[in-house]
Parts: sequence; C-alpha cells; structure tokens
Amino acid sequence: MTTFPLDEAERFKMVGYIDRLTKNSGGRWQIQHYKTNSILPTQADKDADPQLSYYEMGIRAM
Repeated sequence: MTTFPLDEAERFKMVGYIDRLTKNSGGRWQIQHYKTNSILPTQADKDADPQLSYYEMGIRAM
C-alpha cells in the first residue's frame, strides 16, 4: 500500500495497492494489476482507465 499526493499542495491524496512491481532486465519498472473479471478488457478499455497512471504517479513519488 502506498499513499501519495495528487496535487502539489497535497490537498488530495490517493491510497493504492499495487499487485506486483518488478524491475525488468533493462532497469525499467513494471506495474502489474491483476483483474478478476471473466472478460478480458480491450487495449482501448485499458487506455481509457487512469488506474495504472495513478499507480505510476505513486511509484514516482516514492
């Protein structure tokens, strides 16, 4: 679990749970979030969902 501010004044904060965080052989971080629905989302669905972007913000804040 991580908590991080969404704005510079730290008025708005987010709490997030990252399922898996790994560093690949090239040194880049990879954030994985596991879904439990029976339907696999399309790439367009994933692109429209800001959740991973928020996780990236939290990782950068750390």
